[in-house]
This record gives sequence, C-alpha cells and structure tokens, in this order.
Amino acid sequence: ARAIDLARARHNEFTDMRRRIAAIQTDIEQFTDDLEPLAAPRGFDLPPGDHARAAVVADEIIELRHAVSEQARARDAAREELEAARRQLGERERRLESVEREIANLLAAAAARDVEHFLSLAEQYDQRREHTANRDAARDQIQRISGPGTAFDDLTDALSQSNMQTIADDISAVERELDDIDSEIERLAAERGSIQRNLDDLLGEEESTKLRADSHRLQETIRGDAREWAVLTIAENLLREAQSKFERERQPDVINHSTDLFRRITNGRYETVYAPLGTSEIRVTDDTGASKQPSELSRGTREQLFLALRFGLIREMGQRSERLPIIIDEALINFDPDRALNAAKAFIELSETNQTLVFTCHPWMIETFQQAAAHIHTTEPEIVEIG
Repeated sequence: ARAIDLARARHNEFTDMRRRIAAIQTDIEQFTDDLEPLAAPRGFDLPPGDHARAAVVADEIIELRHAVSEQARARDAAREELEAARRQLGERERRLESVEREIANLLAAAAARDVEHFLSLAEQYDQRREHTANRDAARDQIQRISGPGTAFDDLTDALSQSNMQTIADDISAVERELDDIDSEIERLAAERGSIQRNLDDLLGEEESTKLRADSHRLQETIRGDAREWAVLTIAENLLREAQSKFERERQPDVINHSTDLFRRITNGRYETVYAPLGTSEIRVTDDTGASKQPSELSRGTREQLFLALRFGLIREMGQRSERLPIIIDEALINFDPDRALNAAKAFIELSETNQTLVFTCHPWMIETFQQAAAHIHTTEPEIVEIG
C-alpha cells in the first residue's frame, strides 16, 4: 500500500511537471510569435524553434529601442537648442533695429547725411569748444594781469592797437631790465655773505663751545637709544624664534596627524600644516619653506588639506573615545591620479581602526581603492553596487 501511494504521488508530480512544461512551452511560442513581427522588419534572423536565438534577438531589439530613445532625446535637445538660438537671434535682430533707429534719430537731430558726416561734425564741435575754452582762459589770464573793469578794457584796447613787433620789443626791454635786477641781486647777496662771515668770526668761539657741548649731549643720547634699540631688536628676534619653535613643536595632535597625511598625499610637495600662535587660521609650508594660506592653494590641494584635517580630527577622537564609522562620498573627485591613490591608501589604513564606507559612481575611483589595497598588502575592499 505504501508503494502504491508513493507511485501515485510520483505520477501526480510527473503529470504536474508535464503541465508546467507545456505552459512554459506555450509562453515561449507566444513570445516568439510576438517577437517575429518586430524582428523581421529590422533584419534580425529568427529561425523557427530556436528559442536561444529568440532571447538574443529580444535583447538586441531592446538595446536598439534604448539607442533610438537616446537619439530621440538628443534630437529633442537639439531642437530646443535650435529654438533657443532662433529666439536669441530674434532678440539680437530687434536690438539691432533699435540701435539703427537711434542712430537714424541722432543723424537727423544733427542734420548729418551719414555716420561719416556726423563724426566730422562732432570733431568740428569739439574743436570749437576747445578754441572757446582757450579764448576764455586767455581772457581770464589777461584780466588777472590787468585787473577787472576799466583797466582790462584799456589793456585790450592797447593790445588791439599794437602789433607783434612792438610787443616783442617791449618784452626784450623788460627782459634786459630783469637781467640787470638779477645781477644787482647777486651782488647784494655776495655782499651779505661777506658781512655774515664777519659776524660769524666775531661770535665763533663762544658759539663753537656751545655747539660742541650740544654735540656731546646728543651723541650720548644717540648711544643710549642705540643700546635700547639693539636690546629691543634682539628681544623681538628671540620672541619670533620662540614663537616659530612653538608653532613647529607644540601643535595640537589634530594638526600633527594632519601634517603627516597632507605630506603623504602631496608626495612631499607640502611639508607642514600649522596654526600660527594667537590666531584661528590654518597655514601650510611647501618644500621651499614658503608659507601659504588655504586661499592661495589650488582647489584640489585645498580639498586635500581639508581632508587631512578631517583625518587628524578622526585620529584624535579615536584616541579619546569610541571609534566611529567613517562615510566618504566622492571625496577624491578633484584629485589627480597620484594624490587620489595616496589618499585611498590612507583610507585603507584608516579602515583598520574605523569602519569605512566609500560611496562613488566613478569606476576609476573603485580601481584606485583596489590598487591602494594591493599596495599596502591588505584585504581587497568589499564592493557593493547599488542600483
């Protein structure tokens, strides 16, 4: 009886399996029939009963549909760009018409035949204004010399009745008089110098003694000031050296950790990271010893500095409290390949103490982390694709 029940069960399973196979076969044939009208017009060979070929053809048609969709989107985008270009062209044509109307109105207002004629009229107008200004300036100068009112009118009448030769003769006569006056001034100056020397000789001895005393007093004052200046200068230099030594040797652990990582990421291009004493800013020194602010660095180097500071903070917090997971999202996107590899090595090393999750949509970044793991001989990072 047990054998009969078992046989019945097996028979029922076999019958059910045959029904399922028949249903699947029906679905496959229906799928093939639906696929054939799509495959034939597009040149795909679809032999009857070749179900594997039908699956391949279906995949190719799907890819073709995706390609056609992309081309349609590209066509629509091109149409939108064309429409935008047409609108921009129309706007520029309207602006050109407006400018041409303004030019026409300006030419009409100036009674000019064309642009060249307008420019010629403008140049003549400028020259006229310049001549008028020169005339007014000359009139003002003459009035300052003669005085206002009747004196000015008399001078202008006299100038109008004179000729250039008479004026030149008068000028020559005045210049000769000035030369005579200059000679007399020089003679009087020489005479004054002789008198002054005589007076100096009379008062020289007493004045010399007083001047020597003043000189000694001033020299002592200068020596004292020089000693004080030397002391203050030495003290200033000592304070600067002490500050520099403190900034080099007594930086917080966060800065020290950051310095090591920043030097590694930049391949030694930058030596130190430090916070100047008495300030809240961060500065770096390059391999030449020059000090720079973050604003003086390139965008990529500035992001590498900030990443190094975050690493320093993570290291410092890990020494004082529970080590927390680290999440990184496209942190190396602006790094060049060498510095990205160095940073990835640092992340791999950090994963030994902190759980580290790196998110990226760039295949080259995945390869960089894999290469970094190979360099430091550790387990290859686990890669999870998220759709």
